[in-house]
Amino acid sequence: MVDFVIEAEHRSAFGKAETRRLRRLDDKVPGVVYGAKKDPAHFQISQKDLRKMISNEAFFSHIIELKLQGNSESVIIKHLEKHPFKSQLMHLDLQRIVSDEKLEIDVPIHFLNRETCIGVKSQGGALYTDLNEINVSCLPRDLPEFIEIDVANLEVGHVIHLSEITLPSGVAITALELDEEHDQVVVRVTKIVENIELDEDDEADLEVDATDDKTDDESDDDSK
Repeated sequence: MVDFVIEAEHRSAFGKAETRRLRRLDDKVPGVVYGAKKDPAHFQISQKDLRKMISNEAFFSHIIELKLQGNSESVIIKHLEKHPFKSQLMHLDLQRIVSDEKLEIDVPIHFLNRETCIGVKSQGGALYTDLNEINVSCLPRDLPEFIEIDVANLEVGHVIHLSEITLPSGVAITALELDEEHDQVVVRVTKIVENIELDEDDEADLEVDATDDKTDDESDDDSK
């Protein structure tokens, strides 16, 4: 597993003007870390460093080491705010973790054997993924980097639900802890509907049929 370390600086100035200055002039991302029955701590981190880390999918489902003011804490990402149309990162929320307390986090799904899926390779279907990540609950030591789903034997018209996923030991899907209605479809294979091209004779027949229908409608109106 990849180790991620956030080297952060303490932040003591707040407010909209200060955060705008922080992003524009200093090229930094403001953030906050909370949890574990401790007071929240505000920090700032380099835009460049954070962009490099988020380019790795595993960053979002890993326990991260946060180094701040000479201390080191284990955290997970709870929210990363991005600018709606710029490449700028706006704010980072981190949550402290406790070794004997369960955490909730989104974990990416890796779909195995897409190329050899029966429904796609032999039955003329297309593979559609409804979910690309799953929110799970587990102790920090059981946190998976990703969850694998094998679609090799998935046929046209068939689906895989959350409840059909094989999970690592100690990991639970939070949605399934609510009720059966939250047992979402994760992936499916659907038959591809091809566009039927009409030749000139077929098109002419359709035009004649349409004309006949119109004539019948007009006759009905005259008879009223």
